[in-house]
Amino acid sequence: MRQGFHDEPNLLRERVQHEIDKIDRGDDWYTYKSCMNEDFDAILLGYALCSNGIIGLSSKKYKIVVPKAHDCITLLLGSKERYKEYFDSHKGVYWYSAGWLENTPMPGKERYEFIRNQYIEKYGEENADYLMEIEQNWFNEYQWCTFIDWPEFDNTGHKEYTI
Repeated sequence: MRQGFHDEPNLLRERVQHEIDKIDRGDDWYTYKSCMNEDFDAILLGYALCSNGIIGLSSKKYKIVVPKAHDCITLLLGSKERYKEYFDSHKGVYWYSAGWLENTPMPGKERYEFIRNQYIEKYGEENADYLMEIEQNWFNEYQWCTFIDWPEFDNTGHKEYTI
C-alpha cells in the first residue's frame, strides 16, 4: 500500500480495513492459498502506530499482528534500539526509503509544485503562496537526511536522488 496513507490516519485505517476484509472474504491473492491447501494464523501489518491509523482494525477470521513500534522507521531499521541510537546522534533527521521515493512526493521541487498546485485548485493562488510558506516551515526542523538502505536491493538511483 502507498506510503502517503499514513499522512491521513482515517484514510489509512479505511484502506487497511478494506484489505483485511478482502482477506477475510478470500478475495484476490488470498484465493491462491487454497491452491496450496494451506492457511495462515494471522495477518501481519507492515505498519506501526503510524498516526494511530491502525486503531480499530479487525478481522473476522485472523489475529492481527502489529509490530510494537511508534512508526515504520523502527521497522525499516530493524529495532527500536537502533532507531533510538541513530535518532539521538542525528537530531532533526529526515528519513528516505525506496518505498517512499517510489510512492510519495518527497521534499524538493517536485513535491513543492505538487502541493502548491493542490492548494491553488482548492484555495486560489494567493492563498496557496501563503499556505506553502507555512507548509515549508517544517523543513527548518531537519538537519540531516538519511536513506535507509538494505543490501538485498540495488538502491543506487534512490541514494543518488537523496544526495
